[in-house]
Amino acid sequence: RGQRFIDKQVETAVRALRGPNRTVKAKTILGRPASVIVEEAARIGADLLIVGSHGRGPFASALLGSVAAEVVDHASCPVLVARGTALTRAVLAEDGSPGARTAERLMIKWPFLKKLPVRVVTVMNLLPLYNFSGTGYGGTEVIDADVMQKLLDDTRHLNERTAAQGAKRLTTAGLAAKAEVREGNPSQQVIAAAGSTRASLIVLGSRGNTGLARLVLGSVAHSVLLQAKCSVLITRTKGK
Repeated sequence: RGQRFIDKQVETAVRALRGPNRTVKAKTILGRPASVIVEEAARIGADLLIVGSHGRGPFASALLGSVAAEVVDHASCPVLVARGTALTRAVLAEDGSPGARTAERLMIKWPFLKKLPVRVVTVMNLLPLYNFSGTGYGGTEVIDADVMQKLLDDTRHLNERTAAQGAKRLTTAGLAAKAEVREGNPSQQVIAAAGSTRASLIVLGSRGNTGLARLVLGSVAHSVLLQAKCSVLITRTKGK
């Protein structure tokens, strides 16, 4: 009975995916889900790996949990965690890093991304600056107010320039792109930007494939992956 159910689910998925100029092949593999998914994607040289955020029936444990996180952790290609049936608008998290540029290039290259209006978002995380400007022993200030303001202004200008340059590159390539700078907790602000623009996709860059801790946005990307209500695309940049 279990095998018949699986076969029926696979047949339903194949029918839904069939379309003009698209070849769909089905394969059922027994094994540990995350490991099997990553290994099969590597074997066929996949350009993109897609996982759902919720399962049904015997697969009721959400893929968004340990399976999706592990797939993102170990896959050598970009991973799309899907939460929805359509892509309408996108938010690109831009921090000026190689990972963000990789994500940007995929948005330009892949037709299903290039058609999306995109908001290029940088986030000013001011907490490190405030921590750095705290008081020393005996309550003496380490950084005076003028120096602190200069740091804040420089950080704001850098973020504005980074967002504007990213949006300009996308616009030049034919995308409908706008820049936005936000202040606050990076993961919360990226998610909030997606909510305020009603985006159906957040795109984040990463580097290497040795763990979520190595994502360019670090815990930010991990938090976005786990907490966002829309789909999330994690791209890859090889290197240390």
